[in-house]
Amino acid sequence: MAVVVSKSGVQVKANGKYHKHGETIDGLTESEEERLVEEGYCSYYTFPLGGTKNEESNSKSSKSGANKKEDTGESGPETSIPLE
Repeated sequence: MAVVVSKSGVQVKANGKYHKHGETIDGLTESEEERLVEEGYCSYYTFPLGGTKNEESNSKSSKSGANKKEDTGESGPETSIPLE
């Protein structure tokens, strides 16, 4: 499994590298992950529905330019209800 640094303002040193808030740390032992989570520095990271970290980053980069919607000047969530 992997953990994500969840405490802002701190850096976690793991595998010889410092990791900032929001960065994912792979390759730790279960006991080390558990310790970081219990101390509040990290939280567990789960991959989306059976995917892997690499698949997630590939899908983000391919979506960034391929499916851009036309800007209508309106803001708010997309719903099937028309704006009046």
